[in-house]
Amino acid sequence: MHVLVIDDEPDLLELCRIGLEGSGHEVTTAITAEDGLLAVKTNPPNIIVLDFMMPMTDGLTVLERLRRDVDPQGEFPVVMLSARGRPEDALRGLAAGATAYVTKPFSFDELEDLLHAIIAESPAARDLRRTRALAALSAARGQR
Repeated sequence: MHVLVIDDEPDLLELCRIGLEGSGHEVTTAITAEDGLLAVKTNPPNIIVLDFMMPMTDGLTVLERLRRDVDPQGEFPVVMLSARGRPEDALRGLAAGATAYVTKPFSFDELEDLLHAIIAESPAARDLRRTRALAALSAARGQR
């Protein structure tokens, strides 16, 4: 599996690269949003791991640009990583088109298991997860 990891933390990029390559995956890393979007165009991955909070361009903006400009059909599953653990943050990520949301710190083994599960699931299941997240986010905003 080819995994693209987009994160502004060099240590996390290196950890993911070493761990995923050690498990037999091809890994591309990008430290900026622009580099990540370019990598998707030039060497399309099977799955993307994307940081939620990055300087300059946050993960939600990257995800929106990815879905609008590069991947309008939502072919690339995206796992968002974040230090923000509020349920609304996870819903915002899923509603924007992420396939899953993982809170830092995370277990590398769990991340790898999640990547494999996502690759194995159908696009329809990913679409259903997004639809449910949009409904839950709408309901949460309506309760305020």
